[in-house]
Amino acid sequence: MTMKTTALYFAITAFVLLATHSSYATPDRSVRVHEKMLGTHADGYAIIREEIDNLGNYYTDDRNIWLDEYSKDDASGSKVKTTFLLNQTDSVDMDDGTVKTTSTQPDTPTPTLSDLISRYSPMGLKAWSQDQIKELHIDHKTGHIAYRSQSLFDANTVLKQRFRESHSEQNFSLVSVAEDSNAIFLTISTMVQEGRQERVICVSPSVTRNVRALQNLEPIHLSAGTFQSAEEAWDFKRKLDKDKKNRRSESSVWSVFREKDAKLDYVVILTHSKSFIGKNDRGRMKTVPEVTLVPITSDHFRSLIVDAAP
Repeated sequence: MTMKTTALYFAITAFVLLATHSSYATPDRSVRVHEKMLGTHADGYAIIREEIDNLGNYYTDDRNIWLDEYSKDDASGSKVKTTFLLNQTDSVDMDDGTVKTTSTQPDTPTPTLSDLISRYSPMGLKAWSQDQIKELHIDHKTGHIAYRSQSLFDANTVLKQRFRESHSEQNFSLVSVAEDSNAIFLTISTMVQEGRQERVICVSPSVTRNVRALQNLEPIHLSAGTFQSAEEAWDFKRKLDKDKKNRRSESSVWSVFREKDAKLDYVVILTHSKSFIGKNDRGRMKTVPEVTLVPITSDHFRSLIVDAAP
């Protein structure tokens, strides 16, 4: 055997050994988690969570399926109740490649699908369009999501709890958005070594209410007064609303970001300013004397103040 032939032989042998070792190497154990919305009611929502564990080999997948029930007002992301539904193990026969499936159900009775749907209706959920989703801003590194100035949830707290892996090393994406009568639901995904993982995050009713108020703003509103505190603004609003003759003279109080010193003002605006601007109809405010309506942009509006407390 010549020197060149010997070198080629050892190179081929090394390649075969490396390929053989790689094909039979034991993979790292990984658990992939996916969540899907089941339905909602006025105070809570439910998701179906599937955990897929490879048990550290190529030939077995162990699946556990859970029902997780949450409160809509639970900002921390902790579950109200968890119910185990099913365990399923898929094993591949190394000789003929057939898949054997075994299933285990809990000993205690689990809720039926009809029972779950009666408690958590999927009918009230409405998916957002892509145009609506594009109005949200997501920081892919931190998972922070906002509509205009309104942060939708505490990303630093919630995502650390909901994703098992190191929060600082993930890259988050917004998969879909849906809403019901009083809350918004975000499906957020991230790619980790084990593959794509998804979680459903609820935007609380109070934050959802403000997002919807921001969505309904006109570019220009008529301001009836600007104040340094929410209490002052609300006192003035009550004066405007007293004995109003037309519902379109309704007013609302908003916090407005003041750029020059990064502080907040509180403005009282006409809720239906567009109709006043279009018709130049300020006569409806004559029941309140000494009111001067000033057009202002809504670009820096922050929060709708629903009571006298900011």
